[in-house]
Amino acid sequence: MPSKNYLNTKQAAERYGLSASWLNKLRLSSNGSPHLKVGRRVLYQRSTFEKWLASHRQPQKPAAQ
Repeated sequence: MPSKNYLNTKQAAERYGLSASWLNKLRLSSNGSPHLKVGRRVLYQRSTFEKWLASHRQPQKPAAQ
């Protein structure tokens, strides 16, 4: 079990409301969050994942009047 500083793909998907398959696709296309690969396990450092996620946030559009 990863420490509280690291998340596996399933944990990251559940915690942030994302699809595990979407995270896998991004990782395989080199567009995903930086990660560690330990054997078959993929781990995301929580702080790095959150920064990566924040960098992909879209600005809010003004409400239509």
